[in-house]
Amino acid sequence: MTRAKSQTAYELIKQKIFDGVYPPLSDISEEILQQELGISRTPIHEALQRLGDEGFVNIYPRKGTIVTEMTLDTIYWIYEARELNEPYITRHACGRLPVQWLKRMQKEYQSRKDNNDKILTMEERKHFIQLDFELHNAIVGTCRNDFIRDMMLRVGDHSHRLRIRTSTLNREYDCSIQEHLDIIDALLRDDLDAAEAAAYQHIRAAKAKAFEYY
Repeated sequence: MTRAKSQTAYELIKQKIFDGVYPPLSDISEEILQQELGISRTPIHEALQRLGDEGFVNIYPRKGTIVTEMTLDTIYWIYEARELNEPYITRHACGRLPVQWLKRMQKEYQSRKDNNDKILTMEERKHFIQLDFELHNAIVGTCRNDFIRDMMLRVGDHSHRLRIRTSTLNREYDCSIQEHLDIIDALLRDDLDAAEAAAYQHIRAAKAKAFEYY
């Protein structure tokens, strides 16, 4: 039961960090979290310890817990890790993802491409950010190397936090939509070389946008 509550607390706190409810360098109070989430002290403490291990908060004994700042170095490290690993993972994801799921993702992205003259609402922007997160996590989840997979899922969380943070400024979604369609198309065709190349091009473009809009 305690483990389940700790997991719930972990997910809720992390989402608040992603959404900017707890912005960088803000203080997180365990007592306030207990009241907000209706969860006792021990699961809250365990969740914060885990978030500290993953680099989302800094814990200072007897002083407090502070949300980590996303520096230019952090952004560089995120994309360095992605560029070195994701193309390889995407290459080997061919044949490992359900075809019907890939077709659903393709349909979602294609619908945006077909309406590229339409201004996205905030809810629609959130939808595509979540779609991006789902696609990349699914691809990384196919990796059979436990060490690489676990590392890249954590990198993906930090990348997702960055994507949400820059989304209010970056409105150039249509280029990203095509990049995702290229990845999905290659995966559907089981084209290893094309999948790897599409992932590499997407990460390089995303890196440039991240530095431009951060």
